[in-house]
Order: sequence, then structure tokens, then C-alpha cells
Amino acid sequence: MTTRVSVLAALAREMGPLADELEPLAAALVDGDEESAAQYLAVLERLSNVVEMLDLPALGDFTLHLLGNIPGQLGSSQDGDLVAGWPRRFEAFLHAPDDADAHAALVACMCDQRWPDPMQPEQAGQILEQLRAADAADGEPPRQPRTFTAADADLQWLPDLTTEMRGAFEHEAPRYAATLNHHLARLSTGDQTHEDLRQARRMAHTLKGTATLVGARAVVNLTHLLEDLLESLQESPASAGPALIDDLQSAGDSLEEMIEALLGQGPAPAPADIQALLENMDQWVVRLASEPA
Repeated sequence: MTTRVSVLAALAREMGPLADELEPLAAALVDGDEESAAQYLAVLERLSNVVEMLDLPALGDFTLHLLGNIPGQLGSSQDGDLVAGWPRRFEAFLHAPDDADAHAALVACMCDQRWPDPMQPEQAGQILEQLRAADAADGEPPRQPRTFTAADADLQWLPDLTTEMRGAFEHEAPRYAATLNHHLARLSTGDQTHEDLRQARRMAHTLKGTATLVGARAVVNLTHLLEDLLESLQESPASAGPALIDDLQSAGDSLEEMIEALLGQGPAPAPADIQALLENMDQWVVRLASEPA
């Protein structure tokens, strides 16, 4: 028997870490902290970019609704439950889209009249139904490996990138990549622990979000694949054979080279080499997903 992850289940995995980031920012935002409001919106922009890559118009409508409403909540301490509560309600819906209580709780949050521009119940219901319809049906065969294009291997900054966003990437990305590579290196020593896999996956997820903000698609794609692989290894550590470990370490080294190239500190890998790396990692993702549960 094989296992597969539905679209909504994959989104639910994304929402858990995002909710962890948003909760403390929400408390500061409703207290009037403008810097926290900017950080909160940046996290939503990351979600919006993920939505665009997944081609889910219904979720795009949902994130646009939030992006338009959050600034109006700055300093609205009496409405803190709205800003802090929607991520967990959304995550609960993604985990159980057929659960009537989860559905109703999210619709009620989206339509709450305390939002500057609340949704109408009919619109909210349509968005959630479209998400359910986009979810893959149970029993479909696992997906096949992807073919990555030159655009997927792109290492260019976004043309309208702000100085602040670029500076944040320059400050954070090398540290995240080095930490990720440290944990990947421990896989070959036999000393790795479940905590190493968890920390490596967390770094991959964080770096993916940081790279999404600046438009580095090659980094986004590679860290997304690494995150999926590390999740599979958390569930089945015995799958970490020598060949996979070698490929993970090569991917970690290539990731650091990509970031150095973005920062002007080294030559950029050839696009064809990045495409080959992405396709190899994707083949591992498909292979591990098709192993017996």
C-alpha cells in the first residue's frame, strides 16, 4: 500500500509553522507595534507566494482578504482573537475539510463584523468549497517525478525588492543554510538524532520562506524538496541509506553555493546543474513517498 499527501494536507503542514510565527506577532500587532505588523504582513506575503506557486485561486482570495484587513487591526487590542485565531482555525480546516465544526469556525472568523472588510458568508463558503474541490481524491496514484525548467533554477532577485528585504536575506540566509548543512552532515556520521532531522527540516522551511520573499526560485524549490525529504526521514529514519545521505549532503553544499552566488560571494552554479539537482531530489521525494507505509 502506498501513501500520498493531499493538497490540503500539504497546506496544513505549511500552516503549522506559519501559525507559530504569527501568534506572537499578532499579540504585538494588536497592541499597536508597527514593526510587528510589518513582519505579520511579510509572513502573509510568503503564504501568498506559496499559493501562487500551487495555483490555488480560492486560497489566493483568502490571503488577499487577510492582507487587506490586517493593517486595520493595528492597535485594535479588543479584536486580538481575530488576528491571532484565524491561522489555527484555517489549519484545523485544512486537516479536516469535511468537519462541519472546523468549516463553521473558519467561516465565522472570516465573516466576523469586527474586520474592517468582513467577507460575506456566501463568499467564504464558496472559497472553502473550492479548496475542498481542489484537494486530490483519495486513492489516486502517487505523482510522478517533475521535470524542472530553467525558470525553476532561477537565481535572480525580485526586480522590485526593497533594501530591507534584501538586507534581511543577506543577514539570515547564510546562517540558516550553514545550520541546515550542519545537521545534514551528521547523517553520515551515524550520530544523527530525531532532533537533528527536526532542526534540519525547520531550517529548510525557514530558508524557503526567506527565499520566497526575495524571489530566489532555485533556493525555494530546493529547500521545499529538502523539507519534504526530511519529513519522510522523520517518519521513516531507516530510509536514510548511503546514497540518499550523499545526495542530501551534496544538496546542502549546493544550497550554500547558491546563496553565496546571490550575495555576490561566489560563482553561480550552472542552471542545468541546478535543474539536475532539483530533479534528483524530487525523484527521492517520490521514491520515499511510494515506500510501503
